Amino acid sequence: PIAPSCKELMDLNICLNNLTSDISAETELESDHWLAEEAKRQWYHRDCSLQGQTLVQVMMAWLLLMPRVIPTMRLMQWTWVWLFGVYAGGALLIRGMWNYNYHSHLDLAVKVVILSFMNGIAMSKKFYLEKGQRAKFIYVRRSQEATRRIFKILQYMVPLHVIKPMLIRHDDPSEMTFYSQIGRASILFVMLDDFDEKTRHKTPDAVLNFLNRYFTLFEEICSTNEVMKIETVKEVFVCAVGVVPKDIEEDQLLGHHVILGRLIKAAQAIQALPREGRDVEFKIGIHTGPIVAGVIGQKLPRFRLFGDTINIAARFMQKGLPGEVQFGEETFQHLPPGVPT
Repeated sequence: PIAPSCKELMDLNICLNNLTSDISAETELESDHWLAEEAKRQWYHRDCSLQGQTLVQVMMAWLLLMPRVIPTMRLMQWTWVWLFGVYAGGALLIRGMWNYNYHSHLDLAVKVVILSFMNGIAMSKKFYLEKGQRAKFIYVRRSQEATRRIFKILQYMVPLHVIKPMLIRHDDPSEMTFYSQIGRASILFVMLDDFDEKTRHKTPDAVLNFLNRYFTLFEEICSTNEVMKIETVKEVFVCAVGVVPKDIEEDQLLGHHVILGRLIKAAQAIQALPREGRDVEFKIGIHTGPIVAGVIGQKLPRFRLFGDTINIAARFMQKGLPGEVQFGEETFQHLPPGVPT
């Protein structure tokens, strides 16, 4: 502070006390003693009061700190009540009740104007601070909503365990490729037998409706038996078990026959579906073995399986008999009990 501090004034007060004692000792004049006492009180109250410069500067710092302390702009309005009601009103009340006249009314008005100016700066700072926080909140909410929509879209394209790494790595195209090596999985291929011949005289719309009707039933069967759909290619529907982390963990704990049993049930349910015509038959092939699973591409990404296991399962389907499920020795070794062969 520019004015003397309270400590300096206290030291001056002690000096004035000594001066008062000296005056009292040297003279018996009551007027000289009164002047010394009055000088002491004026020096002491000049800074150590509501209108003292030290307290005013402390209040200025306090006002500038308020935007970080008070949570909302609405609550900041109460600083005006404190400034005019408590500070200015209290100063006038003290002046009237205790005859406090060490500071003039002009001095009080100047201090109130200075504090009002600082409070205005604090209010402006709080306004822009709250505006920035509100804009950040809206941006975060919109980002979350966009991520939620992307998640809903991706869950129809790729498995759930792949979506999170894809969203995390979307800013770096070089890390968008996601793959994993799986030691044992079972792949099922199902194909509508003699599809080209049976749809030769159908219109494109009729062919698409025909495929969509059956593939939708296949998807429902897969969902019921916890079998993962992989893809559809023309008249071929591909699904698998042992690809997602849950199946891998179950395979390691209980054995592959547990998850393979779900795939066999799905195959049996597909073969038991009602047909639109007597000539509609399904050829199904299954094979068990190691694969590589991953997401390929950045535009329209798809979850794909790679390896000889896929090719062998496709050949079992192509060479299989209509209405039957064909598989090899690798799958036979893991068949659950009770499956007719």
